[in-house]
Amino acid sequence: MSFVRQAIFFYIAMGASGVVWLWLNGADLAVLYINTNEWMRDVALGIGIGLATVALWRLAELNLSAARRLSARLAAALPSLHLVDVVLLAASSALGEEILFRGAIQSAWGPEIATVIFGILHGMFDRRFILWMLFATLAGAVFSIMTVFAGNIVPAALAHALINGINLRRLVRNSS
Repeated sequence: MSFVRQAIFFYIAMGASGVVWLWLNGADLAVLYINTNEWMRDVALGIGIGLATVALWRLAELNLSAARRLSARLAAALPSLHLVDVVLLAASSALGEEILFRGAIQSAWGPEIATVIFGILHGMFDRRFILWMLFATLAGAVFSIMTVFAGNIVPAALAHALINGINLRRLVRNSS
């Protein structure tokens, strides 16, 4: 099975486990749906925060050798990906992670715990990825705030998908 298929399967399983967790705990599944009265606000918030986060990381790369080294490590670890692969990975990872972390974990244990777990798992238990873990923890905190503000995961999922898509595309281009 290809890297992309394995990753998509993993993220679908992650999202499904979040939905099951919410359902088994009797939580309100509305956290997973866009608020039809505020959809423009939620979409604008997600796009704005996503683009601002990408710009912040780009500034980090331009000014911090640790950020450049991290991007180089991540690019070297990636297989060759087509644009459709990047889009599928960005969308599935954002949805799967946001359903589990902001939907289920945040609903059950609060935003602080969801943010810390999200950040730690992005560090991949490897000190070479400590900057990624710190950046993911900061992003996770912003995603948690967005979810509380909107009452749903839609803005966080949009921001997350944009961040992943733009950065993944750039990393793949830099690795070739």
